[in-house]
Amino acid sequence: MQIDKEFEELWEEIVNDNTWEVIPEDKIERIAQLAGSNEVHYLIHELDKLKDEELTEDSEEASDEYWRRRISVAKILGKVGIEAEDALIKALDSKNDRTREYAAMALGFMQSKKSFVKILELLESTLNIMDKWIYIEALGNLGDQRAVPYLEKYEKTPESIRNKHVVVRPAIEALEKLNKSK
Repeated sequence: MQIDKEFEELWEEIVNDNTWEVIPEDKIERIAQLAGSNEVHYLIHELDKLKDEELTEDSEEASDEYWRRRISVAKILGKVGIEAEDALIKALDSKNDRTREYAAMALGFMQSKKSFVKILELLESTLNIMDKWIYIEALGNLGDQRAVPYLEKYEKTPESIRNKHVVVRPAIEALEKLNKSK
């Protein structure tokens, strides 16, 4: 796959910045303007390459770096917008859990109403409560009022659920965003 040379160089700078605990917003803006179809697919492939199961227990720094890289990709693709939408919706079917999550995040950033049903399905089918928060945030960012009853359900997560704060706080914030967008 042929990608733009300037894009490739800028991506390498972003990856390097991620290593130094930085998510470079200025470079994210620039690289999003350079991204075409090939670059979108390249970034989704970059998400797929990051496999948490390959990390060892003592590799907290690598885990943080993966997180920063995933956030950078989601922000870039969210700023690319409609040109990235179909590829991101397809990425919601990835075998890599984190690719699905950060594709949903990017779709939320671009307010892709087209992705609502698929993101909701992922939220409802995800068993690990710790993984639900990204889908909750994505639904809130979509700006789609159809999300309200589902988000209200997570806002009212019972006290008996371990780590309930992981879904309650994002649900409250998502509902606040949706109330402002009415």
